[in-house]
Amino acid sequence: MDSHLAWTNDTDPQEQHTSGLYIDLYVDTIKLLAMFRLHATILLRPLGKWATLYLLVHPERIQSIEFNLRGDDLVPLHFTMTQAPTFVVPKEMQESYELRPQDQDHFDSIKSLARLRQFTVYLDPVDLKPETMVALCDI
Repeated sequence: MDSHLAWTNDTDPQEQHTSGLYIDLYVDTIKLLAMFRLHATILLRPLGKWATLYLLVHPERIQSIEFNLRGDDLVPLHFTMTQAPTFVVPKEMQESYELRPQDQDHFDSIKSLARLRQFTVYLDPVDLKPETMVALCDI
């Protein structure tokens, strides 16, 4: 599902934003397990290949998730982690490549997020399935 992210870092207290990243949510309240994966697909030039970048939020690293439903507004999921998430890049990116400006923005954003232990993902409630919303409330 499409998401909007916001974060601050130690070197720049001004809040930064990005959109166009997607988040996959898996929540199983019976097993007390929640997995989150942010990703973006980018075009590697001159290879002409599409590649997907991932930011994996491991369940054991999640210290807390703050979740708030506020009517029709975007739904914020504020992550606090004991360790930064894992940035996964495809092996094709070890070769020489060039990125389109919007792809470079996605790459830079995910790379920045991979250094942080706190960030907020804003989700459109229209995209959230009712069972996912209930599961998020139970985290």
